[in-house]
Amino acid sequence: MRTFSSQHRTVRRLILYIILFSSAITLISSALQLYLEYTKGVSDINAEIHQIKDSQLESIALNVQDRNIQLLQLQLDGLVKLPGIERISIVTTDRVKWRAGEVMSNEIIDERFVLYQHGREQEPPLGILQIVVGLDELYSRLTDRVYFIVISNGIKTFLVAGFILYLFQYLVTRHLGKISDFAQNLTFDKPIPPLVLDRTEKERSSPDELQTVVTALNGMQLRLGDELKKRLEAEQKLLASRDQIAHLDRLNSMGEMVSTITHEINQPLTAIASYAQSATRRIDNARPEQQAELQQWLATTLKKISEQALRSGKVLQRIRNFVKLRAMDMQRLDANTMLREVSDMVETTANSNQVSLVLELNPSPLYVEGDPVQLQQVSINLIKNAIEASHPGAQVVISTCLNSENNEVELCIHDEGVGVSGEAVEHLFEPFYTSKKQGMGVGLSISLAIAKAHNGTLKYQANAQGGCDFTLTLPAVGEEVAYDV
Repeated sequence: MRTFSSQHRTVRRLILYIILFSSAITLISSALQLYLEYTKGVSDINAEIHQIKDSQLESIALNVQDRNIQLLQLQLDGLVKLPGIERISIVTTDRVKWRAGEVMSNEIIDERFVLYQHGREQEPPLGILQIVVGLDELYSRLTDRVYFIVISNGIKTFLVAGFILYLFQYLVTRHLGKISDFAQNLTFDKPIPPLVLDRTEKERSSPDELQTVVTALNGMQLRLGDELKKRLEAEQKLLASRDQIAHLDRLNSMGEMVSTITHEINQPLTAIASYAQSATRRIDNARPEQQAELQQWLATTLKKISEQALRSGKVLQRIRNFVKLRAMDMQRLDANTMLREVSDMVETTANSNQVSLVLELNPSPLYVEGDPVQLQQVSINLIKNAIEASHPGAQVVISTCLNSENNEVELCIHDEGVGVSGEAVEHLFEPFYTSKKQGMGVGLSISLAIAKAHNGTLKYQANAQGGCDFTLTLPAVGEEVAYDV
């Protein structure tokens, strides 16, 4: 079980708010209570003074009138013993003539009543009865009351806050901690057991707000797991579809490059036929004394025939590797070597369009890691697009360089063609969008997908000659192994 710590900000704020609110209520109620007690105390004092007036004023006036000094003093001494009364005096002709008691308080109530002869209120008064009541005792009682109220309410507030803290910890905090741990450990590829709160069967039978959250989290885990499974299945279908479309695109590219294939294979076959015919004539015309020379010449000719046959086989193997449907095969390869091979494959297409291919490759090998066939496919698509967009007599520049700042190899295809319109730029890499009459519209979208699969990028930029610059960027790797495609 988790305990209260400095991380439980909500609990600390709750306790603080409870203390502040309780303190405010305590201060307000205490002030109101003290005010009522003060008002009651003053009211009691006034009632006592008026009681003296009503019951003693007439007899005091009579004693003053009769000059009954002993009885008057005795009467004053008795009155000064009443609660709160500190001094009683009779003032005549601006001086105190009789009095009892002494004023000891700093805060007092001073009440004065005029003494008249009985039945002769119209004549000059006999004197003034002055009653002084001290308030220090009342204030002292109120001060003690304040201390008692503050201390008792403070203890009560902290006891209530502590009890609420315990309840919050037991009912909420410990469950929130478990819910938090469950949420942090959620993994959809490997579902964890459903969340169950530490509660009794009776508590579980009456779901509350926290149980509603737990039910929602468990349901969310199941739903997200199902959605993830569906997403993975959809991604697998998408990858399979992309591979099929890429395969069709390669077949389409090969269909357009039949003349290249014919030229590549026709040269070694023509050489083989020429060597064989020459060998036949040489054998027919050979004389017996030329047998040794003939054997040496035949050996050389047969070697040349074998080389040309192997050359034809390599060409066919290269084409077969390019068009066959297969899984991704990551290898280390030299970008320069790959582009030389690709330029040879599209050379006939360039010649038929009267476009020159110019290689401006980095002097040193530039090694990348990738699938040779897929990177060939990207390069062929970009170079073919550049050739088809160029005017007769134009150049397509194929260049490579190393971006040492980002440790990336950049393969750039530059043409001086008609460029790309503003509207087409927005859809350039979208599947099945093409400006060609007979285009499939998948070449650039597949090329972008292949670049991303190799942790690279494929970018377009218009150049100053009005044409296009397509740059394929791939992460550079070490030079331990170079693969020549």
